[in-house]
Amino acid sequence: MDTFGSILAHHSEAVDPTLVEWIRHQIDDVVGLDAVSIVLLLGALIVLFPAGLLALVWLQRRRAARRS
Repeated sequence: MDTFGSILAHHSEAVDPTLVEWIRHQIDDVVGLDAVSIVLLLGALIVLFPAGLLALVWLQRRRAARRS
């Protein structure tokens, strides 16, 4: 069996469940928020970052048009 196949055969899940549980526990300890709050916060950041960039470009174009 090739290396990739042997890695997949290690667990029935795609990721080591013990490792994922440890990572989740560490994130909960560091951040101090529940899972829903973290998802909402990250979702807001994902939406607001591009929106902020678009607003910045819009303001720059508006300022450039006033100078011309």
